[in-house]
Amino acid sequence: MKKNFTPVLLPVLAFMMVVASMYATFVGNGVGAAIAASSQRQTQAPLADWNEPIDVSNEDWYDNTSTVAASPLNGAVTVAWEQRDERPEYHSFGRIRHASNDIVNGDFFVQTVYSGGWKEVGNVKVKADSQGFRHMVFFKYNGSNATCAGYAIVGPDGGLASTETIPDSCNGFYKVTALAIGPDDTAHVLLGRDNDNFHYFARTSGGDWIVRDELVSEDNRPNNLAIAVTTDGTVMAAWLALNGKNDVFTGIRTSPGVWHIEDISEECCDGCNYDSNTYAPSLAADRTGGIRAAWADEECPHVTPRNTDIYYREWTPDGWSEDGPILVAGDADGNDDETQQFWAAITVDNLNRSNIIYGTDYGRGRDNYTTGYIVGTGNNFSAEERPVEDYTGNAYAKEASIGHSPGYIHSSFNSNRDDSMKDTYYVNGEINDGGIVTPMPTATAIPEQPPCPNEQFKDVCPEHFFYEPVLALTSANVMSGYDTVPPCNNSLWVPCFKPFNNLTRGQAVKLIALGANLPANLEGAPHFTDVPDDHTFYTFVEYAYNAGVVNGYPCGGPGEPCDSENRAYFRPGVQVTRGQFTKMVSIGFDYNDPVTTQTFEDAPPASTFYLWIERLSQRGLIGGYPCGDPSEPCIAPDNRPYFRPGNNVTRGQAAKIIDGARNQPTPTPTVAPTNTAAPTNTVAPTNTAVVPTSTAVPSSTSILPTLPIGTFTATATSTPVSGVRP
Repeated sequence: MKKNFTPVLLPVLAFMMVVASMYATFVGNGVGAAIAASSQRQTQAPLADWNEPIDVSNEDWYDNTSTVAASPLNGAVTVAWEQRDERPEYHSFGRIRHASNDIVNGDFFVQTVYSGGWKEVGNVKVKADSQGFRHMVFFKYNGSNATCAGYAIVGPDGGLASTETIPDSCNGFYKVTALAIGPDDTAHVLLGRDNDNFHYFARTSGGDWIVRDELVSEDNRPNNLAIAVTTDGTVMAAWLALNGKNDVFTGIRTSPGVWHIEDISEECCDGCNYDSNTYAPSLAADRTGGIRAAWADEECPHVTPRNTDIYYREWTPDGWSEDGPILVAGDADGNDDETQQFWAAITVDNLNRSNIIYGTDYGRGRDNYTTGYIVGTGNNFSAEERPVEDYTGNAYAKEASIGHSPGYIHSSFNSNRDDSMKDTYYVNGEINDGGIVTPMPTATAIPEQPPCPNEQFKDVCPEHFFYEPVLALTSANVMSGYDTVPPCNNSLWVPCFKPFNNLTRGQAVKLIALGANLPANLEGAPHFTDVPDDHTFYTFVEYAYNAGVVNGYPCGGPGEPCDSENRAYFRPGVQVTRGQFTKMVSIGFDYNDPVTTQTFEDAPPASTFYLWIERLSQRGLIGGYPCGDPSEPCIAPDNRPYFRPGNNVTRGQAAKIIDGARNQPTPTPTVAPTNTAAPTNTVAPTNTAVVPTSTAVPSSTSILPTLPIGTFTATATSTPVSGVRP
């Protein structure tokens, strides 16, 4: 809401002098900062070489509010949007659609994420994690005069990997959404009720919702939500306050349930807070622990028709930039020419520059929008580019979104056709951002046939080490595959098993409970706050707990408040490592063999999982990786192999171990272990459920060729998705 100032038209030199004088007069009050910024714009040349937009929907329906995200690994893209039947006589459906590929500039594969009634789904947002998965959040009508939040994940191959309802998201009429992915691949979600309040949710990379329905703000009629997470894990929310002041507010989460809230746009408009408006803030984390913000602000006092411009501000751990909001796009020349810049979206590239895209009708007919694009930091931004000038119809592109991958800027927008409908478009621009260390890979077509089309599971072939165990366990109903959409590993591979997806704690206890035939003991249940009696893994978790296979985590930690009984948390969505799984299997199958040797260099007698690793190794259930890798040197005189106990265990590996354990000789009966067999915080410590540091496939994958649990492919370290069946 900048102060309305209209200078007389002057020669360029005189105008610059006037601007400098005004800055000296108004310095420190925000208005001066905005004017100063306008005098320094256009000093940095635009860097994007934009390609021709692609119509990724290309259907005879109405598309709305698109969003885009790109993998940081190879630029694979997901564009998502709301699509509905806009014919007045029908209004028959609404749905969330996504168009995704598996590599930058690859062919797009289009799927429906969720279907509902007309205008009963929408506000989809998409972000990418560090492993190339793209995450989506959206609202959906639940059939009971309320809405829930849907959550979906697209795999690196571009196929829909999972969908779920966010737990505790059906408590209110949530329709406003925001999404960010943190540096540890935790997903951070905001869900809001229009002009009422909004709440915070968080999901680990393993699929465990560790924060649910935490109130952020309800006292200034929040709307237009945004969220970002810094490189050190600080969470910031932003929103438009509709409480009469109409400013952009931000909140930093300082502890569970506590948010430090600030008004960051008030300085744009000194004295006219109640007759002008801000619009749609956007946030992006930078590369050095900070956050960047952009939004549209209306000139004040209010005029009809309204004029709006794009403002920008930077935050560091020391706070917001003291020079206040900076005018970066719009009436930079100070002329009141009744133009509108709307819906700023921001991303930060590898050189730590802010890339902002927005809708603009500058130089066009009123409300005839196209997209503007600028790059910069501080008060030094480039001249405006027009990536999609005059692209179809009236170029209704005021809601463009933006994303970044090394070497590319990605954008999506919805554009009018030559009728009353809109289509969803995608465009990218090649940039020099210092992020390309090797040439970008060439796009590859999705194969028409899976590797083994005649097998029970298209991704489990006779040559795979887990082939027979998978068939044996699925036949015994210990594990199961996927025979319906969403497809997996490839858009055409159905039915499939997903052998390279990582295992979670919930999935692991189910596998062990069924494989080891644990007693159906529910005594004292439920023992865990996050595994109630209607949870998917409830019975298996309780069987395993009462058999002494697993334990939990004391309540009271971040995002895990204590209930009236002070019950522990199980964290069923946390990933299981190879070391943790050996312990669970050893206890579950009641292995008590004496151990006197050391088989693996990285599992010495003093290590946490030594005892259980050795017990499975002695029984021939696990193997390791030969030494010799630079990070795994051979140590004379034994030249022992490495087990990599901190690496995640996959479905295929787990199948091999459990099938082998089922076929072992019956163990000597022992007294059932007590619940101290699995001390708190040792079964699945948070800091061990990490992506392996070494993902290279070794030249020889196992020292036990008949039992190669060490076999990995490049996808073995991919982030798991929730709902994966054991």
